[in-house]
Amino acid sequence: MYAFVHIPKTAGVNLRGTLRRSFGGQHLDIKVRKRDRDQRDHIIPAELKAARLVYPRLAGICGHRVLPFTGLERDVQNIRYFTFMREPVRRFMSHFNHIERGNQRPSTRDDLIRFCETPLWRNVQCRWLSGTEDAERAIQIIEEQIDFVGLVESFDQSLVMLDDWLGKGCLQPGYGRQNKATRRPAFSIDGDAELESMIADANKADSLVYDHVVKHVFPRQIERYGDSLEHDVTQWQTIAADTHSRESVWAKFKRNCIYKQCLRFRII
Repeated sequence: MYAFVHIPKTAGVNLRGTLRRSFGGQHLDIKVRKRDRDQRDHIIPAELKAARLVYPRLAGICGHRVLPFTGLERDVQNIRYFTFMREPVRRFMSHFNHIERGNQRPSTRDDLIRFCETPLWRNVQCRWLSGTEDAERAIQIIEEQIDFVGLVESFDQSLVMLDDWLGKGCLQPGYGRQNKATRRPAFSIDGDAELESMIADANKADSLVYDHVVKHVFPRQIERYGDSLEHDVTQWQTIAADTHSRESVWAKFKRNCIYKQCLRFRII
């Protein structure tokens, strides 16, 4: 069973759409029970076990609350984690724009300063991987528990290698909608030494983890894939450009009308 650790603003909505289209009613966007959200922010084995009453042939799960340091692998046989990462400053600014999207006024420099100073938004990639801002711990988890790490900056290449990791031919080429921010701040950080320093500090641990993946983990995955990667990426892109597949009606019905309602009415 795959488990996609969906770090915010790392092309996860696009990838989730690919998983939905590819695995249909065997894919689950798993959720923490609403009554439990105040106590914890992650999926526990009991929730996964309950979900399998609705999804007995479950191929994999994904979600912001699927985390690799909560012990799911100790209770679920053959669970395999994967994730995608993004250059930390770009991810951070995308996250800022996303959070600010509902404001009626343009975002200001002071808004970004407050964002930098808010613990919840600092070193998000590191915390999603390890539950801490300890870069060494996050790197250890990547090396010991995360079986595949994709990069947003090498998205098509990552998808081709992910397909190989899942079992060649599992993923359907094609691109779904992307959760892009439509607003941009009415100011620039370029040349603003104070802002640049604050942003770097807010992503210090993330940068260490990302650099490790770029320098060590991703090249190992490329080497493991073999010499046909460039050819296979080109073929993937050609097919994806002409593919307009949609998630199956049954998969949508199962997620929205069965699984979510079972959670709502506390059946599972």
